[in-house]
Amino acid sequence: MILDNLNEIYQEVLEELSYRVGIVNLRNKNHVDILSEILDTTELAQYKSDILSELYKNVITELEFKDKAAFADYKSQHKMRPDTIVTIGDKETTVGAASDTSTAKQNKQKKDSKKSEKQPSKNDNLKKFSKPMVADRTNRLAKLAEKVKNSDKDTQKRAAILIKNWNKFMNATTEKEKVEAMREMAEYNLIQGHAGGKKIYVSNALPVDEKYLTGDSGDEITKDMNRVMKENDIYIPMRGSTLDRQKADLSGKHNEAGVVAELDASNENIKNRDEVAKKYSEVGGDVKKSDEDNKKAANAVKESILQNFPNSKIIKATQVGGIGSTALNKLGIDPKTDPTDIIVEIQTESGETVFVKYSLKVYDDPRNITMKNSGVNNAGEVYLGGDAGNKIDTFKRELDKKYSWTNEMSSAEQNKNKTAYRQEYLKKYAEELEKISKTPEGQSQLLKMWQSVHGCGKGVSTLITNKRTGESVVHSPEYYCNPKQPFKIEYDGVKIVVNMSGKDDSTYLQLDLKTEKNNSKKLLFRHRIK
Repeated sequence: MILDNLNEIYQEVLEELSYRVGIVNLRNKNHVDILSEILDTTELAQYKSDILSELYKNVITELEFKDKAAFADYKSQHKMRPDTIVTIGDKETTVGAASDTSTAKQNKQKKDSKKSEKQPSKNDNLKKFSKPMVADRTNRLAKLAEKVKNSDKDTQKRAAILIKNWNKFMNATTEKEKVEAMREMAEYNLIQGHAGGKKIYVSNALPVDEKYLTGDSGDEITKDMNRVMKENDIYIPMRGSTLDRQKADLSGKHNEAGVVAELDASNENIKNRDEVAKKYSEVGGDVKKSDEDNKKAANAVKESILQNFPNSKIIKATQVGGIGSTALNKLGIDPKTDPTDIIVEIQTESGETVFVKYSLKVYDDPRNITMKNSGVNNAGEVYLGGDAGNKIDTFKRELDKKYSWTNEMSSAEQNKNKTAYRQEYLKKYAEELEKISKTPEGQSQLLKMWQSVHGCGKGVSTLITNKRTGESVVHSPEYYCNPKQPFKIEYDGVKIVVNMSGKDDSTYLQLDLKTEKNNSKKLLFRHRIK
């Protein structure tokens, strides 16, 4: 029986419990409440009642409650020995003596309950979180505030925003307050999601472990946060295990292979789609829904072709990633600068052969699309050029000597160095962007950067699929390429924003630095719509 090996059972969860409460004391009711919460998130959940029952029988002998209501609520959720000593308010008694199960009292409670019934308001069903959970997270947030006291102003600002909004969410009295809290944390890149839809990670923009505010399998608060984001179209970057990253990568590959197979059902394309679908399914991908989405996306491509080339017909469709560098060169495609993902060969009404190029984007939130994923070794020269670009690349090489993160280092040390690197690099990049934005020549260079990361001048249409709704839309090659000027630069300590026509415009370019394993870095250019 599992209870014969109680110490082995707890070994799997004690580390998480210790992380949350410090020194574990299983005679402490609050510690046991948190243990109960942890058990709910593990494979031991099915044994939870037995484990806790054993604790109450053999370990816990005294409990304290502030009033009878708290005692009754606790007793309704846990098995307790009648001789267990309890303190209710300032009175010491036993579970048996404190329990009043008389029929008369139960009937009175039912009668009183009926009298107090009322019409529910729209916030009556607002989820309330357990007091031990809220207390634990409140304590952690307070420790975070203490931890960043001597940090730079940007880090202090980010921590303050996270603390304010996490507390606001936990203690919200309306759904609107929850939505507001999630939007602000998302806007400042303070949180990251998980493919399972249960966890919320603290981004490495703050000097704490990513799981600082979430359990191994999420908790009641982070699960509700995911619900709020899903229902209100709030996007945050995904972060998770290797399996999660594989799933995200295969989602994009399945989209490409699926659309190509729908456009051109050759044996080769069908085989490739089925192979990708199998891999996608193995990591938990919803192949059936993705297939349906891919059909809609292919129809959107067909419609766009017929609009531009009436009475034309599709001859062949090909994924760029599978045709090799020689074939790409023949088509005039440089994969470093050309965003093409698939090529559709068509025959026009006049018999002419035309190659139509598409970049495919599949996202949970089409208002936040990564247009370019770039290395940083010469990102200054590539996107800004001149003296500004040279200063950025020189500064980057200095940072490489100053900060590093490898698998041999502790997680805390890696996160500390990543955060410092990212902050200093983006701050320098923002400073140079701000300087050049003051001159006509600089505005011209900013326009070139905008057009470069959007793949302008390459004749590539963009197919965007909304993973949530399954809807697809095709944008023409010039759709992103004529932004309103002048550009205005903003930096908030986390990200760089390039606004069009001043800060009131709803469309902007966002620059983020992604720090990956073993000193790897990526500069992300996101096209965002407020």
